[in-house]
Amino acid sequence: MKRRKKGELGSLDSLLDTMTSVVGILIIILVVLQLGAKQAVDRIQSDPNASPSIKQAMDKLEKLDQTRDQLKQERLRLTTERDQLFTNIGGAPSGERKKNMEKELAALQPKSTNPELGKQVSSLQKQNIQLTTDSMNTETKLNDLKKKLADTPKKPTRPTNKNLRLPDPKEPKPGSRGYRFICTGGKVYPIDYSAWSKRVQDALNKSGVAKNGQNERDGKALVDHFKKKPLGDNLFYAQPFHDEKRKALYFRLIPKKGTGDLPQNLGKPQSSFQKFLAKLDKKKSHILFTVFPDSFDAYMAARKILGEKGLPAGWDPSGAQAFAYQSHFNTYTNGHSKLPKPKPSAPKSAVQKAILD
Repeated sequence: MKRRKKGELGSLDSLLDTMTSVVGILIIILVVLQLGAKQAVDRIQSDPNASPSIKQAMDKLEKLDQTRDQLKQERLRLTTERDQLFTNIGGAPSGERKKNMEKELAALQPKSTNPELGKQVSSLQKQNIQLTTDSMNTETKLNDLKKKLADTPKKPTRPTNKNLRLPDPKEPKPGSRGYRFICTGGKVYPIDYSAWSKRVQDALNKSGVAKNGQNERDGKALVDHFKKKPLGDNLFYAQPFHDEKRKALYFRLIPKKGTGDLPQNLGKPQSSFQKFLAKLDKKKSHILFTVFPDSFDAYMAARKILGEKGLPAGWDPSGAQAFAYQSHFNTYTNGHSKLPKPKPSAPKSAVQKAILD
């Protein structure tokens, strides 16, 4: 073996001394840290108010300890009661003991001395169960039918014969002007034809849709325009409809929701019916009713008021339809002037004129 040099031995001793010193310092630091942590814990425990979070945790811990103690006491009480109960009944009931108790209970039930009567009772019990089930099923079906009936649209009421017995027809007075009232939806709606005609013509002039030399316009362009800028008054809004065959733009007047006068409101001054009548000259006016199948009661109520006011009137029936009234108000479309001219007809007779009754 080679001998180490004297300088090498000195270096190794120095290294060992250094490592020993470092380890000793680390041990001292560890002891100091442990002592400091223990003192901090003791200080916090001795004064929990110094840290709110620690105080809340300790309060919660105290409540949990109280709850645990209460549950232990409740468990002890229930255990004592259970043991006392088992003692009274001779121990916990086994499965066989339960069966015996059920048999004893069944034996205590009164039995019929008549076997035939017992069969009848059993049959009646089965019938009762079946009837109860059938009743529940019937009630369910009845509720379903009620829901379907509620969702079914109501059919218009049919007029009674007494509503159709009207006076003999007669012509209006010469120079008398007719005004139209619509009876639909159980209500009465006056239609101011002159106001609607002016409203339509003003809208046509402002529409920007060009017209040809025959004062005709493109039908599709007009429909598109009035869909974007619909017309209406306080009772109706107008739905445009182009009749390709007649080359005319029709306006279908549809009642607005919540408008019109019910029969019991026709006599009130604020009703649309009374306001319209107030503008008329009864000596130079007559009323024409269009009556829908669901509104004969409203028509008869209006006729009674007109009779009291001395205003002559007539009526014509209408089939059920989605709108109250329609007219083109002289709004013709391209090609109307080229339609075949109708054949000359005989002069209108009294029957073809407005008929009052």
